[in-house]
Amino acid sequence: MSIVPKGCIKVKYQGVVRVRGEERMLPFALLKDERERTMAVPMDPLEETLVQNAFNGNSKGPKPYHALVLCLRELGVNVNAVHILYNDELDLHTRLILSIKSGGKVEIDIPCVEGIACAQLSKAPLYIAEELMASISASAPKTETS
Repeated sequence: MSIVPKGCIKVKYQGVVRVRGEERMLPFALLKDERERTMAVPMDPLEETLVQNAFNGNSKGPKPYHALVLCLRELGVNVNAVHILYNDELDLHTRLILSIKSGGKVEIDIPCVEGIACAQLSKAPLYIAEELMASISASAPKTETS
């Protein structure tokens, strides 16, 4: 059961893009809503590698972010949704919404990129505050998606 917070809209992960910055190419995770608005979430280059390895079924070696999702599943905890609620100075405030086998609900703050990965790997819906999407969204940049 997914819980949609008031004022939030559903978005989908579109992939990772690289955009030329002042000194180097910078990675961003793209999220898109049903109105075709796109939001770019900044990533650390290490996070870019982790996300690409996690979502690439052909990659060899450890699968980043899988351990968290598998551990939750083994403990009888379901990922119901991921909510991106507002932007602070350091990161996008992101919450993992979990349900426990006993019927309880738990919300955990999580870094945004990890939240996106958890939503993607557990096939849970990803929601973002409409106000945040409206203030940050733009047309998709003309870059290469991986």
